[in-house]
Amino acid sequence: MIWRLTPLYEQDVNRVVESYDELAKENDDLRAHPQDNLHLTARASEVESLQKDKEIVLVTLHKAEEEVVVLFEENRFLNEENKTLLLLLESKRLLRSSDSKNSSSASVKHCRSSTYAGKT
Repeated sequence: MIWRLTPLYEQDVNRVVESYDELAKENDDLRAHPQDNLHLTARASEVESLQKDKEIVLVTLHKAEEEVVVLFEENRFLNEENKTLLLLLESKRLLRSSDSKNSSSASVKHCRSSTYAGKT
C-alpha cells in the first residue's frame, strides 16, 4: 500500500508545487501591476498634456493663418498705393524737369534777344 500512496503523494506534491508556482507568478504580476498603473497613469497624463498642447498649437496656427491672409491683403493694397505714388512722383519729376528746361531756355532766349537788341 505504501507504494501506491507514494505516487499519489507525489502527484499531490506536484499539484501543490504547480499551484504555488502559479500563485507566485500571479503575486509577481500583481506586484508589478501597481508600477504599471503608475507608469500608465503617468503616460495618460503625458498624453493628455500633449493633446492640450496640440489644441493650443492648432488654435495658434489657425490665428496665424488668418493673420497671414490679412497681412497679404494689406501688403497687396500697399503695393498698389506705392505704384500709384511712384507714378505720381515720376510724373511730377518729369513736369519739373520740363518746366526747368522751358524756363532756362526762355531766359537764354531773353538774354540773347537783349544782347542782340543792344548791338543793333
